[in-house]
Amino acid sequence: MKTFIVVLTIQFIASTTFAQIPGLDVSNTMQNNFGSEYFVGRIEGKPLITVNLVGGVRFPGVYHIPIQTDLTQLFSYAGGVVDNADLTSIHLRNVKGNQISSHRINAKDLFSDNKTMPAIQDQDTILVETKSDPLVAASLWIGILSGVAGIVLSTLLITRTR
Repeated sequence: MKTFIVVLTIQFIASTTFAQIPGLDVSNTMQNNFGSEYFVGRIEGKPLITVNLVGGVRFPGVYHIPIQTDLTQLFSYAGGVVDNADLTSIHLRNVKGNQISSHRINAKDLFSDNKTMPAIQDQDTILVETKSDPLVAASLWIGILSGVAGIVLSTLLITRTR
């Protein structure tokens, strides 16, 4: 019985240690990337186009935006990019009739050199990739492994005490 209590104590300490690491925020890893539908930037007399924005932005979803909206404005409408967004790897997919073209954009270069942003067109899809944080991944795996170890050790202790 004493061993059982020691095992449960170790499991509890292991699973709660990573929850208390300062600066460790796992909320972005569980973020809802399914999105919603937004009508933004309406200007009277100016038609709206529809674009899909997914990945590393605060509010991913389908956006109905004015014609001539650039990437910076679209990111603003989406609440900005998340902390782990990879601005060097943004994918822009255009659909024109039966033709689909895809472009990879390095937005960091565009922002720093004040270059012209690529035009966003109707039915475009923009994917902002995210970088994974190794500390978050490690803490999640350690939590899972400590839970499994606790179950296995508890099962072994229960079967041996019978």
